Amino acid sequence: MAERPGRPDRDADRDRDAFAPADEIEPKGNQTAVIDSRAACTSVDAGAGTGKTTTMLVRIERAIERGDVDPDDVLVLTFANEAAASIRAAVADRLEPEAAAAIDVYTYHSFCYRLVSEYAYYLGYSPDFEVITERKRRRLVGRLLAETDYDFAAPARYDGSPADLTTAVDQFIAAMSRENVTPAALQAGLPPVRTLELCTEFVLWLEQRAAATLSFDNEALRYFNREEHIEQARESLVDYGKLVSYCREQIAEAPPAFRDDDLVRDVDRYLRTLQRCVTNTIETLSLEEPTTKHLPRALFGNQIRGTATSRLEQTPFGRLKHYIEFLRLARHYTAVYADYHDALDAEGALDFDELVRTATELLEDGSAERSSAHESNGPSARETIADEITDQWTQVYCDEFQDTDETQFSLLTELTDGPDRPDLLAIGDKDQAIYGWRGTDRKGLDRLADAAADHEGIELELNFRSRQEILDL
Repeated sequence: MAERPGRPDRDADRDRDAFAPADEIEPKGNQTAVIDSRAACTSVDAGAGTGKTTTMLVRIERAIERGDVDPDDVLVLTFANEAAASIRAAVADRLEPEAAAAIDVYTYHSFCYRLVSEYAYYLGYSPDFEVITERKRRRLVGRLLAETDYDFAAPARYDGSPADLTTAVDQFIAAMSRENVTPAALQAGLPPVRTLELCTEFVLWLEQRAAATLSFDNEALRYFNREEHIEQARESLVDYGKLVSYCREQIAEAPPAFRDDDLVRDVDRYLRTLQRCVTNTIETLSLEEPTTKHLPRALFGNQIRGTATSRLEQTPFGRLKHYIEFLRLARHYTAVYADYHDALDAEGALDFDELVRTATELLEDGSAERSSAHESNGPSARETIADEITDQWTQVYCDEFQDTDETQFSLLTELTDGPDRPDLLAIGDKDQAIYGWRGTDRKGLDRLADAAADHEGIELELNFRSRQEILDL
């Protein structure tokens, strides 16, 4: 099957260089704690150079040597093809050929492809089902846009060409799919059109006011070297704050149907935060700290140092604008998203995210279903399949866990959740989530603590790659 593009080759080279023969490895620092952990779920936050993959492999080797696990009871999952190949090579170097061959090493997508292929008839698919790659998904989106008269225009930030529109819709569908949001759930969560239009007006008012009075078009902020400049800058901020207050008053005085809408409540919370930011910025402006002149246009105008960036999303106003823009896109593109899913169903095909979700469904045997099966003195078909799959392994290891997205996280928790499911060791570096643009979550390791009843979190801090003077910086 086709795979998603993997991480750069430098990461695979790095991991291969890190693997040392077993008899040369002496665990140091918290590596011993990782190797010896007996928790049902162990999460390891391991920074660059701390030997995280080697530690995971030594744990597997020691568990086999102690007789805690048989090689064919071990499943290793990682993100990319290169990483999986490196792990297979390292396992082959450390273990006897028969034991090494018995250990299952997969990428997430190849693992899910195996499961869905094995149970294709149960799921209603052909065993030869097609996997829609990212390139094929984009072509399918382009075809839908060309063949269907959707009632929307391209957003202003695109030039309106078919290629740009296809890219915009494709990116939207990919983001929703990664976040495990179905077209039906998305449609149900959209606000009424008029509510969205009014909230968009609030954002436009604030954006235009900031551009006119809080940018460097305002000479007081551009030069910012006399007392009169700081007074004028503060007056501009006060005027901006009055506009924020006016927007909040409009919400407070609106009919309950508008005021109590979830979107409007969210917007009001952002506006309240903006009010605090205005007050704090007025108090912070100082001629003794000339760089404070950048605060108004950064916080309220989404600009830093001229054209260095025109889009900041981590300020209160930036997040508010991004939120409203997303809902406007969703209002436009949800119909295409639904048609895309219908097209996959009609062709009996799965894209990468649907592949993971479908495999996850095989592992689901919720407590209600378990209770029903118990009362009827027999397991359900789904529970039987779930047990059939999870009984194949007693230990699951996940490398580069920081690169998992929402769908992959659900897969892993279903695979290992419960006393009769395999134990899980997830190891990764929260500071190296290189696929953040693809929906990965650097907090995934932390979320395991909430998802697992028997959890142990361990941090690897000793760096074996960088010189101490670099680490001290």
